[in-house]
Amino acid sequence: MNQDGQTVSLADYADQWVVLCFYPRDDTPGCTKEAFEFTKEISAFRKLGPLVLGCSSGSPDLHRVFIRQHKPKGHAVVRPDTQDHGAVRSLGREQSLCRATVGVRRSTVLIDPAGKVAHH
Repeated sequence: MNQDGQTVSLADYADQWVVLCFYPRDDTPGCTKEAFEFTKEISAFRKLGPLVLGCSSGSPDLHRVFIRQHKPKGHAVVRPDTQDHGAVRSLGREQSLCRATVGVRRSTVLIDPAGKVAHH
């Protein structure tokens, strides 16, 4: 689902290269820095042709606030299915406050026009 509440699938981007950037949550220091880095380089990505998608586990409402505050470039996708995470190995164990949880790992995946992971 994207920040506008529309259902989004990688199949929507068939026949094109996609850079899919997973990050844990909007408006945290690391995620904000990553969004700024991709925004800074978006014209270079566009020259090469891939679509850049940001993917977090946050809600569409939180992502809209993040977009309004920081104006990142690229398309945003929020709350992907766990199946999508598993397909690109973006879930992992995290240790926080002496508690182990499974969460989104910061990772970037290049997906080829056939929908296969070309690089992780």
